[in-house]
Amino acid sequence: MPIRFKVFWILKAKRIRVPNKLELKHEGKHRRIKQARSLLPTHKPPIFSGDPLEFPAFVTAFESLIESRVDDACEKLYFLGQYTADKAKELICGYLQRKSEESYNEAKSPLKKHFGDPFRIANAHINKLCHWSSIKPSDGQALHDFAIAMEQAKSAMKGMSRTSDLNTAHISRQLWEKLPEYMRSKWTERMSKIRGLKGRMADFEEFAEFVRGQADLATDPVFSEGSMSKLAAEERD
Repeated sequence: MPIRFKVFWILKAKRIRVPNKLELKHEGKHRRIKQARSLLPTHKPPIFSGDPLEFPAFVTAFESLIESRVDDACEKLYFLGQYTADKAKELICGYLQRKSEESYNEAKSPLKKHFGDPFRIANAHINKLCHWSSIKPSDGQALHDFAIAMEQAKSAMKGMSRTSDLNTAHISRQLWEKLPEYMRSKWTERMSKIRGLKGRMADFEEFAEFVRGQADLATDPVFSEGSMSKLAAEERD
């Protein structure tokens, strides 16, 4: 009897199942994926210190990277303590000393209430923008940073359905005053056109779009004032 048949009957006698080609292919693919994942960098949630602006990103990362992977409530509570600091940790300090199953959820509750309240987050975005330093005419980077902050506020407010908080005449005026004088004139002209065409005041989203466009012009790598000055300095050197 040929050797391959002997092996077959021996395996059959021992009831050892031989995987087929498709199963071997899937097993190899699964092994390669597992190896590839092991080479990826280990992700960790950011440490949350109590800034409401950072809370949405923190809670999303913590729930995804820690809560979804840890079953034991006491371990979750331990990690919650590890990834909080300052005001946030002070708020849950009492819960960290307990080891009951309910302690983790009880600790998360005041964090969400105190730092994750939509009104607090919206107010934090508004305060950040309204306390922004006035932008100098030649400071393209400052204008760029202001535009990014406005985009962040717009995105956050949309997610919380609070965009109306930004569409007040008082806030519009305060943000307008942060711009260089020549840019204020440009926005006033555009706002007048919007009012004439649409019969309403320009909203925050339109203002943010305007600032974003002006920031792109002010930081153009070839034709902006900053890049021209840099090129001139390099030529002198």
